[in-house]
Amino acid sequence: MKFAKSTGAWLDKSTLENGQILTLVTEAIEQEGQSGSQIVAKAKIEGQDGEARNVAINGASKNGLIDAFGADSLNWMNKPLTVNVERTTIGGKRAYVLYLIPEGFEMVEDSEGYVAIKRRAEEGASNY
Repeated sequence: MKFAKSTGAWLDKSTLENGQILTLVTEAIEQEGQSGSQIVAKAKIEGQDGEARNVAINGASKNGLIDAFGADSLNWMNKPLTVNVERTTIGGKRAYVLYLIPEGFEMVEDSEGYVAIKRRAEEGASNY
């Protein structure tokens, strides 16, 4: 696989609000980033004009997208994804973490304390 430098502006996670709708407008690709390999796609925020911006897709979001739409990132495009942004500490540095939540899914904490994006459980059922 050949890699090209990423082009275009990056989505500023600090400007996002929980509950906004984001749509991936390109296929996701794996590329080298500042902290190693990352999954990147271009995205637009519903109701905002302007060019699509690069967004890195974290592991929890990737797994939720796979459960919702399958492993081919072409199938992730043009689907409404709910934004959930959290400010946290990573390696001693404060940062924003963006989670992309497909319709019918929710962000939960698994039994080991990790964030996961899972299909909403039926009334009275458990994800675990």
